[in-house]
Amino acid sequence: MGGRSPLAAGYVDVGEEGGMTQTRTELAATWPPTAAVAKAAGHEQMSPMAAIRLKCLDCSSGQPSEVRACEAVTCALWPFRASVHPYTSARMKETA
Repeated sequence: MGGRSPLAAGYVDVGEEGGMTQTRTELAATWPPTAAVAKAAGHEQMSPMAAIRLKCLDCSSGQPSEVRACEAVTCALWPFRASVHPYTSARMKETA
């Protein structure tokens, strides 16, 4: 690997004691992703709503005010950007 770190070279350590590595491509090929693969890829356990919120913040350069003002109404995540599920039965009754 010529002095580059394993992560920079595209390898992620997935062994308990550093003995096994997989490339990002190999990790991505695991479908559906398991908890172990997600952890190996550097992800922490979180709810789907928290993941959506983090993606919205990522898309908005980390600015919560930009998430709130988001005009990408055709984005599949747009209704969920406030970390609130808009399609629960209680919320559906609110709009009726």
